[in-house]
Amino acid sequence: MTTNPSVTDSINGNDFIVIRKNKDFDYRVIPYPDFIQQLKADLGETGLVNEYVSMSANTTLDLNSVVLNIWAKIVVANIDLTLTVNLPLPTYALNGQEFLLSNPTANTVTLAFNGFGAQIIGSVSSIASGTSIVLKYDKSLNGWYKV
Repeated sequence: MTTNPSVTDSINGNDFIVIRKNKDFDYRVIPYPDFIQQLKADLGETGLVNEYVSMSANTTLDLNSVVLNIWAKIVVANIDLTLTVNLPLPTYALNGQEFLLSNPTANTVTLAFNGFGAQIIGSVSSIASGTSIVLKYDKSLNGWYKV
């Protein structure tokens, strides 16, 4: 990357942000995901995104490019189905990021999770009717666990 960024330059989860204090010209380097997480906390942003998954056949919920907290509500036809959830890549997942999945319908939904190398801690294989589960990411464990 040059000193003059172009439109083709992009920032990803492996990049760092350089911060310079104007007072004493002190430089600090922090990981980009940590910078975004702190910025959201300072701004008071909850970062919740609502997703509605309407299932009439086996479905995949793709969250691997999302860096916000997700609240997903499943709407299921009157058949037993499997929902595959692609969680965010570990390089993009934020420490403390949450994924809430609720099932207000009368059917139990079988769940399959893809953590893309991150662990799925705990036994989460289905969600009963009228219940919900929350998965939370822990960067030190490199895993999603049931809250």
